[in-house]
Amino acid sequence: MKVAGANDKDNVVAMRPVYTDRGNMTEVFYADGRTELDARSLKSVVRSMARRHAVDLREQRKKVSQVLNRQLLLPVVLDKQVFAPFKMRKPLAENDSTYGYVEVSFIDDLMENEKGCHVLLKDGRQIEVLSSREAAVQNYVNGLKLLKEIMAKDKGEHDGLERLAMQTTAAVVSMLSEIYHRVRSLSVSGGGT
Repeated sequence: MKVAGANDKDNVVAMRPVYTDRGNMTEVFYADGRTELDARSLKSVVRSMARRHAVDLREQRKKVSQVLNRQLLLPVVLDKQVFAPFKMRKPLAENDSTYGYVEVSFIDDLMENEKGCHVLLKDGRQIEVLSSREAAVQNYVNGLKLLKEIMAKDKGEHDGLERLAMQTTAAVVSMLSEIYHRVRSLSVSGGGT
């Protein structure tokens, strides 16, 4: 496994905190099947990705909290991707991340096992989760609710743009029709040359 910096342009689908012989790192899963280690902590990776998307995580947290009516274990939204939190390790130090994130549209299933459950990704990879399946399902459902909210908002904006485009088209057609009739009346009254 290669050590690199997470690059969301490569379509990150999951991130989990891991301990390695180099210390506290982040394992990054990409849609193309690659998995890489990022030498930064999970919090640093998420902040870096948010900066690249011009996302204020504090403001986002307030809005997501209102939408989901909860304060803790909130998904992170980067562009159209919603990353749901899942407990993925037991921390060794007080400030170490416990939760990782999985992009909800890349989750195929949540399957129970002896340690809790695992997230089955659409490409067949599995990520171990250290909480009950019920708790994992709740976090997944919250991520889906948020994704649905985002899609509804985008549809509303799309519908508004579509209405504006239709109105503009109607106005242009009306003007062209008026120009056509004026030119035609000039041709008829001028005797046509």
